[in-house]
Amino acid sequence: MTDGKINGRINSKSDGKIKLDKIFSKTEIRDILIAIASLTIVLSYPNFGNVLLVLVAVVFGFLLHELAHKFAAIRFKAMAFFKLWPEGIILGFFTMILPFFRFVAPGAVVALQDPREPPL
Repeated sequence: MTDGKINGRINSKSDGKIKLDKIFSKTEIRDILIAIASLTIVLSYPNFGNVLLVLVAVVFGFLLHELAHKFAAIRFKAMAFFKLWPEGIILGFFTMILPFFRFVAPGAVVALQDPREPPL
């Protein structure tokens, strides 16, 4: 295959250029955007005046953290994708009204090893 990707992994025979549309599916991009939006809302409540500051923090903290998981898995020849967890988002909206505690778990990167590859 010459598109640089085999079963969600980067092909070593590619020209070295990584294309984002080959690494992220539309569903994965949608799930990441929903997760970022929900985290921003939950962490901004009740002072929505600081929503831009919280958005920047969420993008740098959450997004870069999850991307690190994804690219580390790809580096070790595993398929990896972000999976939204709606129950964790709902839990976040319930706990955002609490004055001292907030818990939100919008999703995680799922990594699956190719069964044809030797274990690490």
